Amino acid sequence: MPSIIKTIGTVTVKLYGPDGTVINQHRNQVVNTGQHWIATRIIGGGNPVSHIEVGTGSSPVASTDTRLQLPLHRQSLKADATVANNTITFTVQLAEGQATGPITEYGLFDAATGGTMIARMVEGVVNKSATMAMDIVWEIRFQHGSD
Repeated sequence: MPSIIKTIGTVTVKLYGPDGTVINQHRNQVVNTGQHWIATRIIGGGNPVSHIEVGTGSSPVASTDTRLQLPLHRQSLKADATVANNTITFTVQLAEGQATGPITEYGLFDAATGGTMIARMVEGVVNKSATMAMDIVWEIRFQHGSD
């Protein structure tokens, strides 16, 4: 029987402000261009993931998405991605004053501008003021699946 590999993404958003920490955790979707990107990386092609972008769009995630609906700010990763237990982890920090406003969508990219969007997530509004910092931890886990 052939082996099927499923990709499961999870995004954790931690917002730090005067009122403490808010933690939101949601599943994301690896889009078609992300699946192609994974296959290309396996054979040594393409660019590594380097940025997470936030935006204010609210359209539902579709497998055909190639960019955020309304991009607000793209931030480079804090460090190289880590791999443990079949899970790749990417992390960015948005400092005070960066990407302020009602953040609703998130994207994982392989370039500072343009590039390939690997995954996208849309959630309820996270209002980030100029006095708040935000950490975004994006995990993509690979596991055996079934048809």
